[in-house]
Amino acid sequence: MLSRSKVLLIYPQMGLHGQIVKHAPLGLIYAASALVENKVPVQIFDLRLYGRNWQQSLAALISKELLLVGISIMSGIPITCAREIAMLVKEQDRAIKIVCGGPHATFYPESLFEEKNFDYVISGYGSKPLYALYCALKNNLKDLTIPGLSFREEKIKGKIVTISVENSFEFIPYKKIPYNLIADYSPYGHLNQKKIVFSIYSVLGCLYNCAFCSSPAFYKNFKKKIYLIPVEEVVEHIAFLVETYSVDTIYFIDDDSFVNLKHMEKILQLLHSRQLKLELSFRGARISEIKKMNEQFLLQLEAAGTRFMHIGVESGSDRLLKMIHKDSSYEEIVACNKKLARYKKIVPIYNFVLGLPGETIEDIKVTMKLMLQLLEDNSNCLFPTPNRYIPIHKTKLCELVEEKYGYSPAKNLLQWSKLQGEQWEYDLPWISRKQKKYHNMLILISNFIDNKIVKTLEGKGALLALFKFLNTLYRPFAMFRLRKGSVVFLWEIFFYNMAKPLLVRLFK
Repeated sequence: MLSRSKVLLIYPQMGLHGQIVKHAPLGLIYAASALVENKVPVQIFDLRLYGRNWQQSLAALISKELLLVGISIMSGIPITCAREIAMLVKEQDRAIKIVCGGPHATFYPESLFEEKNFDYVISGYGSKPLYALYCALKNNLKDLTIPGLSFREEKIKGKIVTISVENSFEFIPYKKIPYNLIADYSPYGHLNQKKIVFSIYSVLGCLYNCAFCSSPAFYKNFKKKIYLIPVEEVVEHIAFLVETYSVDTIYFIDDDSFVNLKHMEKILQLLHSRQLKLELSFRGARISEIKKMNEQFLLQLEAAGTRFMHIGVESGSDRLLKMIHKDSSYEEIVACNKKLARYKKIVPIYNFVLGLPGETIEDIKVTMKLMLQLLEDNSNCLFPTPNRYIPIHKTKLCELVEEKYGYSPAKNLLQWSKLQGEQWEYDLPWISRKQKKYHNMLILISNFIDNKIVKTLEGKGALLALFKFLNTLYRPFAMFRLRKGSVVFLWEIFFYNMAKPLLVRLFK
């Protein structure tokens, strides 16, 4: 194995959502940073760019020089794809070691060892552990006490050894991020828009304690809950991306971009002084923060080119909002939406969660009422597909459902692979059959009630024209279901499922 020196990092298929929002595999790029800094030959292979015929292209990259293959894994479809990748690699060369990382690996590392072709798992930040693992394999070292690493104990069959993660942030200055590992960024973006989109961080960590969210669980033992990336570093990073890659849009993928409004305000001011003209979008924002945003801040946000702002509303039920520690209420959500409606260039995207423990039919109806109110007060707003609540290990809400309902996570990788957002049939002990009907209805109509297909999809072609026509045709019925709470005979689900393959083609 001493002659082997190369590393191949792979991003798996992600299903329909992975085609609609197809950002560059930033996690793999970051994970490769220490390898690249130490002159290790690294290659990234993104299956999303190859459709169903990825096997031949991947097989061509497997050689006797390959020491290690890394696969980024989320729960759901990526698990099935990752197993197929591992099988292909091992069939060609069993000496190649395979390591898994990513969100599923971070919270459920031991579950992945059901797959015999997975050799190692890295939880948490990946750059330093991945390089340490590479060095250990390269030098045939037996001591694998690498923070965040899990592996099979050779001497005791069935035993998994897990080394605790380092409870600190892994900040990588932009000059050390190996963006050159991706030769062409033009295939990446979202909503079929022909724009070059890059994701970056302005802050690491999260101060809040949302009971359902993985972030508080992950950062629980960190001494500091957030790290504000220096303003100059953030703006220089953006300037570099604009100059080097002609970036159109910067997507801030922080857990929460507005945890410190002064910090973000300084970023906006420096962008203005540097005359950096581009579109900005933000993945993380809270109602409690929007309440604090004054007119001057919002004007700066709009002038800087802000388009999309994802806001975690989660529910219309004040009782549920209190239970999950959102620090907001129905009335405050409505008030903040009206505030944002005055800034026409900013598009609020409101995220909701269905199936929280203790949710009632009345709670769902209040959430529907809120969605309707948000649309009436701000025609600019959008609703992504609501998330089905899935308990995440070590979160407060997971502890609650384990104690109250006897909940246990998926028992095998097959079950984990079936956990998807648009899953019409799923079973949690606190969700009734009637609730499922309401959930399915909301997941379906959320694609139409905000007119997002007409508002956001760009380009020409018969397929796009067809979807826009069907959207116009169906939207009044979707609005009827929202207003009346009608879950009678959800015939549309059948046709929606039939249309999914065409949607994948549309977003290729």
